[in-house]
Amino acid sequence: MACSIVAEKFALVISTAITLIVALVIGLTWRTISINYMLTPQLVLQNNTQNYDYWKESPVPIYLEVYFFNWTNHEDVHNRSIKPHFTEMGPYVFSEKHIRTNIVWNDNGTVTFNQIRIWHFDETQSNGSLTDEVTNLNVIAATVGYSARYFNNALKFLIRTMMGSGRAPLVVTKTVKELLFDGYEDPLLTLVRANGNPDLPKPPFDKFGWFVDRNESETYDGNFTMFTGVDQIENLGVLELWNDQNTTGLYRDECDEVSGTTGELWPPNWNRNKLPITLFATDVCRSITLNYESDITVRGVPGFKWIGDESVFDNGIKYPSMACYCSAAKESCPDLLTGLFNASSCKFGAPAFVSFPHFYLAHENYRDEIEGMHPNKDRHEFSIALEPRTGIPLQIQARLQINLMMKSYPWAPDLVGVPNLMMPMFWFQQVAELSPELASDARLAAMLPDIGLWIAYGLAGLGGVLILVSILCFVYRWRRRSDDYDDEILDGNVNQTLTDN
Repeated sequence: MACSIVAEKFALVISTAITLIVALVIGLTWRTISINYMLTPQLVLQNNTQNYDYWKESPVPIYLEVYFFNWTNHEDVHNRSIKPHFTEMGPYVFSEKHIRTNIVWNDNGTVTFNQIRIWHFDETQSNGSLTDEVTNLNVIAATVGYSARYFNNALKFLIRTMMGSGRAPLVVTKTVKELLFDGYEDPLLTLVRANGNPDLPKPPFDKFGWFVDRNESETYDGNFTMFTGVDQIENLGVLELWNDQNTTGLYRDECDEVSGTTGELWPPNWNRNKLPITLFATDVCRSITLNYESDITVRGVPGFKWIGDESVFDNGIKYPSMACYCSAAKESCPDLLTGLFNASSCKFGAPAFVSFPHFYLAHENYRDEIEGMHPNKDRHEFSIALEPRTGIPLQIQARLQINLMMKSYPWAPDLVGVPNLMMPMFWFQQVAELSPELASDARLAAMLPDIGLWIAYGLAGLGGVLILVSILCFVYRWRRRSDDYDDEILDGNVNQTLTDN
């Protein structure tokens, strides 16, 4: 090893100082630089970002899986000793695509848009065909009977006349195709729509289907105004308005507010102690708040998982803040046992009640009054997983059940004498998970703030090596000089001895 004194000082002072200074600068500034100047600009919703392209037409594969409940013993409905029995049919799987249209950028950092949802039946993933027949409660008869409870006597007499002569049977048997997107004509529905009495509410549809007129419609879900994150990244994806209003007009107090995201675009920088996440679900015209449950890894990307717990459909029994979702008069609330939400105001007055599938997390009375319910956390839990640094959705499992109230009404001949029960009609789950290609992008984006730290650690290590090399050079040089000095002394002593002799 040949190290001059100049080389030692240069290596020690210059090289080491430079590497350590660079390491320190990168270590202190990289996270801020990478987030503020590299990551955040790509997350903000604006024309020249990848996030905009993904939002405008989602590349994430989405599937809608529908499970119907078939009422197998409806002929025993008047026998109070026999519970209604249901068997689950399905899933009937549809690929789902989301497209944003009529996009308008606003001056206050928001964007206004409509949403098109397109469904195609996927026979290969389904357990059944669209021609399968399902028997269950007659939705039109139940809706007309339920809606008439506040009518005056003259209107109730009119309803009784309309529902007579077999025009409103207790049950109907229809195909899956008719019950979902195609719809079917109903004699009672036709009669109500054609009636000239101005006091009789007219349904806004001429045939019934749970998803009729929704496929490829750009108006059904309504009009959204959402923050783009350009002013505050913390507001990215958060709704400001729905149908040009910041309230729904359906509930009381804070429950009436339009809040949360649409579920596909979320703010970044989440942590386990951050507030719960909230999404606005147009299917029920309200917000749904999910609470953190656990860490999760999806396709190698670590994330946080939030779930719908018993507070979502509590009605104020255990969670007072949820009492404002009660649709009854304030002094009569809560009017439902926990686990069920009255969505009739969102469903054109139909006695539709929303729960988690198989009455998961609902009061046991709902399950005990019928047969065929088997709630299961893994199959029926509502959950969303996000990558915490970017807010990228890793996995969505949105699961809800639609139930119909069966009740005896004196103005509905075929419903007279039936038990008052909550009848499960169908449940669905909207499932989305990052593809392998998008998962790779998500991993890279999540790792970006750490890359600089790794570089800083590497440079700091290099600086340490240079210090070690310089020290070794210094020691080596010092020992060489010591050895040379000793040799000189020894040679001097020998020469002196020879001279003396």
